[in-house]
Amino acid sequence: MSKLGFSELKPMQEEMLLAAEKHDNIQLHAPTGSGKTLGFSLPLLDKIVQQGGSQCMIIAPSRELALQITSVWQDMKTGLNVLCCYGGHDRRNEARSLSNAPEVIIGTPGRLADHCRNERFSKDRLNLVVVDEYDKALELGFEEDINTILEYLDRVEKHYLVSATDQIVLPQRWSALDFFKIAGAQQSLAAQLEKFKLITPKDEKTSYLERLLGELDLQQGIIFFNHRDAVERVSDFLDNIGLPHETFHGGMEQMDREKALLKFRNGSVNYILATDLAARGLDIQNLDFVVHYQATKDEASFIHRNGRTARMSADGKSFILLSEDEYLPDFASDFQDFSLPSQQRTVSLPLNATVYFGGGKKEKINKVDVLGVLIKQAKLKPQEVGKIDVMDHSAFAAVPLKKIKAVINELRQVRVKGKKVKVDRCW
Repeated sequence: MSKLGFSELKPMQEEMLLAAEKHDNIQLHAPTGSGKTLGFSLPLLDKIVQQGGSQCMIIAPSRELALQITSVWQDMKTGLNVLCCYGGHDRRNEARSLSNAPEVIIGTPGRLADHCRNERFSKDRLNLVVVDEYDKALELGFEEDINTILEYLDRVEKHYLVSATDQIVLPQRWSALDFFKIAGAQQSLAAQLEKFKLITPKDEKTSYLERLLGELDLQQGIIFFNHRDAVERVSDFLDNIGLPHETFHGGMEQMDREKALLKFRNGSVNYILATDLAARGLDIQNLDFVVHYQATKDEASFIHRNGRTARMSADGKSFILLSEDEYLPDFASDFQDFSLPSQQRTVSLPLNATVYFGGGKKEKINKVDVLGVLIKQAKLKPQEVGKIDVMDHSAFAAVPLKKIKAVINELRQVRVKGKKVKVDRCW
């Protein structure tokens, strides 16, 4: 457990391990941020080891969640072969990797169903299946793909269905199974969340959002919307006032969504404007607040949004912005009034900016290479270099905002591993 940064299991994780010894089918309901991924991963690891290298499949409704689960397994350093499959990833490379029988297969319903339909891997040793965020998977219309997967995996003996809420009616295929239910401690996490409502004059919600962000200066948070056009509209407003931020919704390319999260995690932006796509499964640590710019129509989505903050025993704040002609949802009746001071505070710029390198793992570039270039050629001190991310054909590093121009100028003609690499600011 020390590899993952903690020394003991949470009660829910211990309960999962014990339940897995006695029950084949388990429903796990626990709030976002409570450690659900590790909760279902540890019993899987135990079963794989006990059964001499058996296989398991973990189905996630989004690429971001699939990649996050993969990251948890990689951090566990089990020595097992872990493969992540999702749309936008090279299908042929996945097929080749599947032919080598990885012990852990993680992926999105559509891509995994495609591999199953085309029988691109042997199912003989695969007897454990997890569907993470299964309520969201059904909501997004993945039931047919999941059924395709389960029909192909006809030797599955154990099913784990995982979500942050239990507000769901199981489809007929699953309702026939006898599930043992585990409920995580919803109330203990909720107690750490401060809840506020801010009433705004009609047509002044964006300006009140700016004032609220001034009060939350240099804290990081997600601002939630129901529709992507609203995300883009408020994004234009923040652009016009010169406030750095990122957007995150289903209409964006996968690489753009990954860069948005990357810049948020490394402190180059403090705010993400997002639809509910960002409400589930994303690993964003130490999120200070969430803002419901548009309130959800259902309680389950509301819970998922709030679950982005007050995670892992940390405090957090949730704000609902309501114009005078909007109503507070019944499930948010405990939100307290929040008043803004009469004098508006200026919103500070983030402390970091992100440098882009036009080369990555496929070009044999690693984090040490990037760090070395920034220290030796850009003349930064080691402590000035922030989070470094290396992808297949690109790399990104956080540097102090006040030094970003100087860094780019120093690295115009830089060579990494003997090859000239394009370097620029990641906007």
